[in-house]
Amino acid sequence: MSIHQESNTQSEAEEIKSQEMLLNMGPQHPSTHGVLRLVLRLQGETIVDCMPVIGYLHRGMEKIFENRTLMGGIRYTDNSDYLSMMLCEIAYAGAAEQLMGLEIPRRAQYIRLLVGEMQRIASHLVAVGTYLIDLGAFTPILWCFTAREGILALYEALSGSRFTVNYHRVGGVLHDFPKGWLQECEAWLDGFEKTLAELDTLINGNEIFLARTQGVGYIDPQQANDYGLTGPMARASGINWDLRVHHPYMAYREVPVNVKVRQEGDCFARNAVRMEEMAESIRLCRVAIDQMPGGPHCRACSDRPAPAKGGDLLCHREQPGRVRLLHDQRRQRVSLAGEDARSLFRELTDAARTAAWLQDE
Repeated sequence: MSIHQESNTQSEAEEIKSQEMLLNMGPQHPSTHGVLRLVLRLQGETIVDCMPVIGYLHRGMEKIFENRTLMGGIRYTDNSDYLSMMLCEIAYAGAAEQLMGLEIPRRAQYIRLLVGEMQRIASHLVAVGTYLIDLGAFTPILWCFTAREGILALYEALSGSRFTVNYHRVGGVLHDFPKGWLQECEAWLDGFEKTLAELDTLINGNEIFLARTQGVGYIDPQQANDYGLTGPMARASGINWDLRVHHPYMAYREVPVNVKVRQEGDCFARNAVRMEEMAESIRLCRVAIDQMPGGPHCRACSDRPAPAKGGDLLCHREQPGRVRLLHDQRRQRVSLAGEDARSLFRELTDAARTAAWLQDE
């Protein structure tokens, strides 16, 4: 091909302009699991804009709770976050207990702390494993899900179910530990501590992972506040906020928590915070086992309680979102409504509003 012909070919290629195309990614897509729709605007093979469309996970739970007794609603909270079912139940039961002015036994508080921190580990393992496989690393998800299987097996021995545990009750928990359960839990913690150290070396020692995460997706503290980020997402951007410390509840009033905070604000920091929090959860589980008090595991209460404090209560727990219990005095029913993380974060990061909220309670 002559120089003139090659020049004409390049000119023709430059004149060809691809038309922008709108492409729906999800909700029926393997990567979105039926809960998220992304409207992508493409120019050729380049994504020039992305608009998330949320709301596909709504199951009408608020309406379901209107036709259930207080105890009958616990089972449904497992479905609100199937990767954090124990913590969802704790939030629901805790909201009802505050509404009733009910203090649960210390043993029940420590049991909730133990199973709740195990749940945090299980949830973080899914986050870390799936994050790495999205980046092209296959081995970590095998290690993460293998370790998580140990937690689910312990949950099954404790409640009879791996996922929909239905274990917590208003006033405590359904039943105490089966014989030998705590010993099996300690053995799992010992094994997982070694696995976590190896996993950290495998991930953070990989130069490809570091190149794809460090300095990528930076979110500064102000952005994190504006976006309503909570949990590891916020703490990875330098925001030192953890409800277990700044608004302690249950046994966290007796067991100190070391908040894991990083300043980088990038993808690497968000993964690193989860890794560090799993190590902290191991420590908290061991403290709960060592300091597990005796006594009853539950306190009897009515299934149709009369609230001691008004008819509307917000209950905060260190997990995604919060729950709001609304009490109908006439029908003696309790309904649940979800509150978005953005309004929660703004409320709790404002000292004056937090003080006012506590005073109202």
